[in-house]
Amino acid sequence: MRVAIGALGLGLLLLVFLFSLGAASLRAVHPTLDSLARLPEASLAPPGAVFVREERSAPTGGYLYLLVHYETAIPPFLVLSYYDYRLTQRGWSVGFPIPPAPADRISGCRGDSGVDVFIDPATTTDLTKFYVELAPVLMSDCGDVRGPPSPELIAFIVVGSFALFMVVAQIARLRGRARRGPTERREEGVADWAAMFFWVPYLVVALRLGPELDVPLWSLWLGLFLTVAGIALAIRAVLVLGRHYDLELEVHQDHELVRRGPYRLVRHPVYTGLAMHLLGACVATGNVLLIAGTLLVVLPIFYLRVRAEERLLRERFGPAYDAYAREVGMLVPLL
Repeated sequence: MRVAIGALGLGLLLLVFLFSLGAASLRAVHPTLDSLARLPEASLAPPGAVFVREERSAPTGGYLYLLVHYETAIPPFLVLSYYDYRLTQRGWSVGFPIPPAPADRISGCRGDSGVDVFIDPATTTDLTKFYVELAPVLMSDCGDVRGPPSPELIAFIVVGSFALFMVVAQIARLRGRARRGPTERREEGVADWAAMFFWVPYLVVALRLGPELDVPLWSLWLGLFLTVAGIALAIRAVLVLGRHYDLELEVHQDHELVRRGPYRLVRHPVYTGLAMHLLGACVATGNVLLIAGTLLVVLPIFYLRVRAEERLLRERFGPAYDAYAREVGMLVPLL
């Protein structure tokens, strides 16, 4: 049963990886209407502005666009000034009208997306009617304003980095089992079986399930750094552990207490790295479902697995492990 569930999980992770790769590749060629609609700018509006309606071009039409209509009591010039400031703040290259150019429109671009904000001619002195239009643009049309990575590319980085970890982990596991003694003790229960569902967070990321928060640029890049750095730490820890690494919670006949490499900093660097990776993914994607699942499910499961491993290792190594635990933190250095 364990082997079947593990094989099914690996197969699902492969499918999720291929899906995220395809989505990132398609987005690199041309953004879709759905990807435009999920940009934070699609819902950006001055305080007090009232949403009227949204229009979309035909998916197979020659020109793709998303058009959002608002109404507000704010004068037209202040509406345009608001978008000029907010879009520039968010990394868009914005062109504000300079006389004798029309004063009822501003345009901007960032990466593969363009934005136009224009005032409806039906605007009166009491009511400003305006539109926000998002449409794809070629990368070259925006000069050096490349913009942040697309959500599809972020999802691919998250899924792809974990897929790389799983490849390394599976190879290390198979090689380790061939080079070590028989298992002496194995920990069963929720902490052990929960690991079989490792693919679930990456399904959420790849399919972009659930609402997504508006992520500032600095936190997006911080999240991507943690995502990749966490996997690098986890892979390094697996390689240092060598033949003693296994996805199952167990100790074997010739088990050794490893204290070199990242194990000099924390006792369980694989979990530290994976926790960094998932927290980084939460920050980079802003996915509310992923954030809730990570904080309420995944991290508690990590803690349960760490405590189970601690029990096995203390039984196996006794005072030597107690001394190690006094000198080195469990998941965070010095803690």
